[in-house]
Amino acid sequence: MAKKVLDNIMTNKLPEPEVQRRLHFVARFLITIAQFALLVLMLILLFYKMVPDSSRDLVSAITGMLVISQKDAVQYWFSQHHTDKS
Repeated sequence: MAKKVLDNIMTNKLPEPEVQRRLHFVARFLITIAQFALLVLMLILLFYKMVPDSSRDLVSAITGMLVISQKDAVQYWFSQHHTDKS
């Protein structure tokens, strides 16, 4: 499927706005997946691994920032403007 999408983009069979829309979707999707993976990693470090006391506050702060960024990602995926385009 990925090869088919790349072939369509490379041969310019799709109109420019459609290409931009698809690339924007893929970029948002990959960023969301990366944020979620980092959040899970930080939660595992915080609760299941031995983290030195000097680093525990830093891990907690980074986890809090990732939770806030996940809120923005969820807001994007479930916002009204996103569902109107389908």
